[in-house]
Amino acid sequence: MNLADTSSQSRAILDEAKQRGLQLTKIFAHASVQAVVADDFIVMRHVVNSIGSEPDVLYVMILDPSGRALVHSDIKQTGLRYTDALAIWAARADRPLRQEIWTTGVHVYDFAVPIYVLTEQRAVARIGISLERELTQIRRTRNLILGLGIAALLSGLGLAAWQARSVTRPIGQLVQGARAIGAGDLTHRIPGVAMDEVGQLGETFNRMAAALSGRIEELKSAQSEIVRKTRLAAMGEIAAAVAHEVRNPLGALANCVQLLRTRAQLTRDNVELLDILQAPSWRSIPGGFSATSTGSRRRP
Repeated sequence: MNLADTSSQSRAILDEAKQRGLQLTKIFAHASVQAVVADDFIVMRHVVNSIGSEPDVLYVMILDPSGRALVHSDIKQTGLRYTDALAIWAARADRPLRQEIWTTGVHVYDFAVPIYVLTEQRAVARIGISLERELTQIRRTRNLILGLGIAALLSGLGLAAWQARSVTRPIGQLVQGARAIGAGDLTHRIPGVAMDEVGQLGETFNRMAAALSGRIEELKSAQSEIVRKTRLAAMGEIAAAVAHEVRNPLGALANCVQLLRTRAQLTRDNVELLDILQAPSWRSIPGGFSATSTGSRRRP
């Protein structure tokens, strides 16, 4: 129920109060005809007291055309002449009349119905009905609607917050996971994956992280193999360069030995030294000739 419905309900309650008050005043006027004709104030008092016993009725009276109270629910006001504007309008009413007044802080409907004897207007039946009960009902209804509205609003906010949290927390976990992967932590996984769309995204993220981790391991193995082969290739190139650099002086040394053998004045010792230089075994001795290889030779 919205505010428009509340306003409609309020109008309906007030309209009902108007109709009830008008009908009660008409009944009061009809029941007072015989007493007015006979000037039977006892019957008038009986009718006034009966109607005045209603909880919402503030006052009941019969006014003559001059505004004097022939009978009043407050016996002290019987015989008084009312000169206020509402009483004057009520005393002069030739048809049912409803007026609204505020008395002692209470909203009141003042009803007046003329009392006719044949065609002559002899008096006016007047009743004042408090709207406090109706207004209390309206306030209670509005408060109820306001309370329900606030409760619905709070429930909606709570539900929205819960739904937002159920969405933002997995998204936050995904963002945290992406940052961890970006920082190099390939073991990071999204915990507590649900079965909804966000959960499926988290599961996909975990599979991607696992696949990426496996791919990184493969790349590391391939890189290690490439480094090993590169080192072996470098060692081979270095060995070839060393062999090339060593081969050149050895060739020159062999040529010199050949030239020295052609000389006739070589001593026996020199020939023996040249034989050692040309022998295949010296090449296996690290660093060339050793002291023991030459020192062990005895002179003839």
